[in-house]
Amino acid sequence: LAWLLFGPRESVTEEPRVWLARWLESHDETETLRALAAELDGVLKLLPLPADGAAPMQPVAPAPVGSPRRFAGRIPTPWRVQSFSSLAAQLAEEAESADRDAVATVASAVPPAPSFAGIHAFPRGTRAGSCLHALFERIDFQGRTPVGPTATAVLAAFGYAADWQPVLERLVADVLDTTLNAAGLRLADVPRGERLVELEFAFPLGSAAERAGYMKGFIDLVFRHEGRWYIVDWKSNWLEDYGRASLTAAMQAHRYDLQVRIYAAALKRALAVREPQSDWEACFGGVFYLFLRGMAPGSSDGIHFSRPAIDEIAEFLS
Repeated sequence: LAWLLFGPRESVTEEPRVWLARWLESHDETETLRALAAELDGVLKLLPLPADGAAPMQPVAPAPVGSPRRFAGRIPTPWRVQSFSSLAAQLAEEAESADRDAVATVASAVPPAPSFAGIHAFPRGTRAGSCLHALFERIDFQGRTPVGPTATAVLAAFGYAADWQPVLERLVADVLDTTLNAAGLRLADVPRGERLVELEFAFPLGSAAERAGYMKGFIDLVFRHEGRWYIVDWKSNWLEDYGRASLTAAMQAHRYDLQVRIYAAALKRALAVREPQSDWEACFGGVFYLFLRGMAPGSSDGIHFSRPAIDEIAEFLS
């Protein structure tokens, strides 16, 4: 303001603040300011500076800083894309995790050479599970193509030592040659043309269960045998044993029973499009959960079979 009122009307060579300070020290502009205040009719007011010793202005006490309350409620999601992992996590009230190898919690690691003894010694965890899944996705069940090169490639892709190749070859042979049911069904009898690997699905969900949106996912294997369709889910979980009681406990603990129903509903929807004339009850064979580490020819260990009825999958068909 002082510069606007008393600044030079012409350019000056010295620094403006120095010039202004020198001007104000040598000129009393009190009468000029009083005249200006009178002309402005109260807009400008002149007040004397506080005398020495006057109490300085005290700062206003700051308002107390509050802390936000913790929100413990749940905001309903009217529409979303869900998977088995997210749905199972909601039911268990825990974080979403990968579908595969949920039982194992030990981190994967390549063991030293002396422990390459069998599939039970193969590393555990999600990476190991993905490795075994990839192996069974790529092999020829009927043995027209050697398993060894595929096993070597898969091991390298997932960062495991080539020493595991004989173990994986033995695993493949055992799994493919194991009888899955009383009718003598073996995966070794299923030609490539009757298999659908990693079948992707996405279907709409109704809002009755407050889960409006879409359900999406992948089914490890769908195959047809003697006119009936079957679902296979490879499980690499490491268990103490692979008898019926242990498999039932694992299925329930990790909500694989829910996954079975989702997969069955997805297959029924797919067949309604691909084979609209088919009768579901006649053409649906069931769902195999194959716990790979426990399977061996001549044994039922590692095989969990179920065939959900139509009313058990109804919530995913509306």
